[in-house]
Amino acid sequence: ACMRVLLDDADKVVDSAFAFGGMSEKTELAKNLSKALQGKSLFGSDVLSSALDALERDFPLKASVIGGMAQFRNTLAGSFFFRFQQ
Repeated sequence: ACMRVLLDDADKVVDSAFAFGGMSEKTELAKNLSKALQGKSLFGSDVLSSALDALERDFPLKASVIGGMAQFRNTLAGSFFFRFQQ
């Protein structure tokens, strides 16, 4: 995972980019996640929930995905964001 966030003086997200490997055949940007955070406080109480929802839309892995472990991979991506937010 690679994450970059630009905050304004009020800790609101001005710009962001999130890239995850292992979610498809190549490294992908989590575009829905970036859109979901735009203009919000990165440290707000509701941010984690909306971020996890956005990640599910960005990477809708099915149980039959090549390489398996779809639930683990989704959980891992969410936990990377959680640690980044802390």
